[in-house]
Amino acid sequence: MVAKTSLLALLLALAFAPLASADEARGVVVQVDTGKKQLVLEGRGLRLRGNVLTITWGNDIQVLFGQKPAAPADLAPGTRVRVVYEQKNGVMVGVSVHAMGAPAPPPAQPGAVVPPPPPAAENPPAPGAISGVLRRVAWTEREIIVAKPTGQQGAETYSTLAVAPDAMITRDGKAVKFEDLKEGDAVVIKAEERAGKQTAVSIQVGQAPVMAAEQPNRLDRVRKLLKIAEKVLDIIDEQQRNKP
Repeated sequence: MVAKTSLLALLLALAFAPLASADEARGVVVQVDTGKKQLVLEGRGLRLRGNVLTITWGNDIQVLFGQKPAAPADLAPGTRVRVVYEQKNGVMVGVSVHAMGAPAPPPAQPGAVVPPPPPAAENPPAPGAISGVLRRVAWTEREIIVAKPTGQQGAETYSTLAVAPDAMITRDGKAVKFEDLKEGDAVVIKAEERAGKQTAVSIQVGQAPVMAAEQPNRLDRVRKLLKIAEKVLDIIDEQQRNKP
């Protein structure tokens, strides 16, 4: 009886050992190295914020975008993820990755025509402004990730910015809330450093209104046209009076 009880306890311990060693990390993908089978994250949350985590994976790792199965190569930089991993000999080994958003688009084939990114705004950004496309919008943490093309086919650089509580946010010239921002929006951002972090103080989405100082003075133009018309009428009137 004792032997059966001990055997049952051993089997239960072995069955639940992997579950006990599993842990979880949340963060933003910084780099995916499919050759080394490594996933580099910038940690999020109370324990991991600001930390850089390197997670390896095997052939049996599970990657999901919502309920849709994917592959590690589909995890683009800037993707927010939740990773379940195990500690093995001091190495974080990924078991599953749950990602937000959509998988990264496949790389362009040689000779393929790559469509240009959506235009940010007709008015050029001010010097020092950040222009690009929103890849991630974290409403809870008030944080955004902006992608900007590098000039190479399909390549982008990413900027992570906090959004100031008093940031001025407009869409097509009309004030909107931070929660109204959407991934894929083309933006022009004015940022400054606050508390050691790059922080957006204004976000312009879509077509920006032309500032009043930049608008041509229509009243002056109308006045000039009226003066010209008045001179033309004077000439016509003079010609009519000089007729025999």
